[in-house]
Amino acid sequence: MNTTQSELAALRAKHAEMGNQIASLEASINAKPITPWEPKGGEFFHRSQTGTVEKSDSDEGSRKNGCEYPTRKAAESALPYVTFFKRLCCLAAELNPSGKVGGNFYVFPPRHGDVSWKPYDWDVEGHNDRRDITCVFETHDAALKACEIMNRDGWKVPSL
Repeated sequence: MNTTQSELAALRAKHAEMGNQIASLEASINAKPITPWEPKGGEFFHRSQTGTVEKSDSDEGSRKNGCEYPTRKAAESALPYVTFFKRLCCLAAELNPSGKVGGNFYVFPPRHGDVSWKPYDWDVEGHNDRRDITCVFETHDAALKACEIMNRDGWKVPSL
C-alpha cells in the first residue's frame, strides 16, 4: 500500500469514528429524560401508629413514602408486609451495636415445603456486598439473636 492509500484509509477510519460520535451526540440530544418512578398514591393509606388502613386526602409526603394506595383492598393486602418489615427494622435497631438499621446480614424464614425445618426456624446469612433488601443486621451475632427472638415468638412472613 502506498502513502496515498494509507492516508485515504486513515481518513476513512477517522470519518467512521466521527460518524459514530455524531450519532451518539444526536442520540443524547434527542433522548427524553428518564423520570424516576414514584408511587401514584391514592385515597387509602397506612396509619403507622395504629397499623390500620384509613381513607384520607392524598398527601405528597405519605404518597412519596409509599403509604398511600389506590384502593382499600390494595392497602389492606400490603399492610401485613409493611408491618412485618417495619418490625424487622425495629428489631435490627435494637440488636445492632450502632443502634442503626442496615448491614451485611439478613434473616430468612424456613424453606417452604422442607419438612426437616420446624414451623418457625429462622436462620441467618451474610453478604459482603449487601445484595438483599433485608440485610438489616450489622453483625452475625445480632442476626442470630434476631433469629432466636423470631423463632421463640413464631414470626412468619405474611405470605407463608
